[in-house]
Amino acid sequence: DCVGAPHPHAENAPREGPRRVRAEARFLLVGVPEPAAAASGEEEPMPVGDHCTRRVATARPGATIRELAVQMDGEGTGCVVIVDSTHRPIGIVTDRDIAMRVLRRRRNADATVARDVMTEHPIRVREQTPVPTALRRMHGEGVRRVPVVGEGGKLVGIVSIDEGLRAIA
Repeated sequence: DCVGAPHPHAENAPREGPRRVRAEARFLLVGVPEPAAAASGEEEPMPVGDHCTRRVATARPGATIRELAVQMDGEGTGCVVIVDSTHRPIGIVTDRDIAMRVLRRRRNADATVARDVMTEHPIRVREQTPVPTALRRMHGEGVRRVPVVGEGGKLVGIVSIDEGLRAIA
């Protein structure tokens, strides 16, 4: 149910090498039942589509970093999903990306564009993906926000770890 691959950028990058953590401790940590529950015939309820934020800040790859920062501030969000002309997510820029990849490197926010700093091909989940499955994937990949896609891979929302945890709490 999850789509996308790990990427080398901070927001969506897996940690160096495999993390060796006992499965039950890892799932207990995020409050998600172990995958065995689904295998035993129990239903994994709560599709992500029912718990994601539908109003998503989006921009095109050529948007400047200043434009993204103004948009984030105006919409009260910490990330902007970069979409192609068909509204499919092709990247994501977070407030942390701006701080680390632009400001820390003293890059010009008016000359630097989203495609220069975005995490390309972000991990995504489908609307029907169960919340526990999405949380396990997010935890495993070390990401806090994931675009939610619908039919044809088009962006329909975004889900955060906090939203997922609220859904299962």
